[in-house]
Amino acid sequence: IRKMFLELSQYNLLVKYLDGDNPDLTLTDDFDAIVSLAYNDSVERLASKVKIPVVAINHPMRQACFCQIMSDHRQSARIAAEYLLMMGHRRIMLLGFSRRSWGCCERIEAFEETMRNCPGAEAHVGITREEPIDNILLRMRRNHCTGLINFSDDVLLRVPFLLTHVMKVRIPDELSVISEDLPGIFEYHSPPLTVVNQPIDKLIRHAVKSLEALLRGEPVSASTVVFDNELIIRDSVCRI
Repeated sequence: IRKMFLELSQYNLLVKYLDGDNPDLTLTDDFDAIVSLAYNDSVERLASKVKIPVVAINHPMRQACFCQIMSDHRQSARIAAEYLLMMGHRRIMLLGFSRRSWGCCERIEAFEETMRNCPGAEAHVGITREEPIDNILLRMRRNHCTGLINFSDDVLLRVPFLLTHVMKVRIPDELSVISEDLPGIFEYHSPPLTVVNQPIDKLIRHAVKSLEALLRGEPVSASTVVFDNELIIRDSVCRI
């Protein structure tokens, strides 16, 4: 959200922020477009009332919208799982935050598919909005998982803290960890965490570029743009 506001601040625009968790979303017809950063159907409900174009980021909409821009969530889970498998890990847990989220479902499906394609591999999944993270991590240890992929936005910071300071798990000697990236944070963790980095800057620049063309009245057809993610290898994964 912060990066989107920074990008939009370069233009002479009136921007209104609406919280997607608020059931009483309101918007007048005076606005020319909606930029959706929500992971639920709140924007679809809003767009059904106000007939203006929608630019959706990282959450495909069931109804037609002007432009859908997303990172490849399936690819993000696949490259994380493949790297752990290549390093010899066979019992791996993936954390997601909600089965109602398109991105979380995409990652789980790709993770389980990748694990099925490796003989002897065991896929474990924890959903942090269904079960306390403490319970999930204890279950992971009971199942003797040696690899963890943390894609739950709810607990990105809490997981490495719980592992190292509460459960006293040694990373990567006892558990190899890959996380969704928090730029400026995980590279300074001890040890620095291997991460999957979403190209957020590219997503936002493309969204604003599409929005700018729309507001200029240029004829632009509806489109879907998908960006690849990057695996940044650091010190939190060891070879078995």
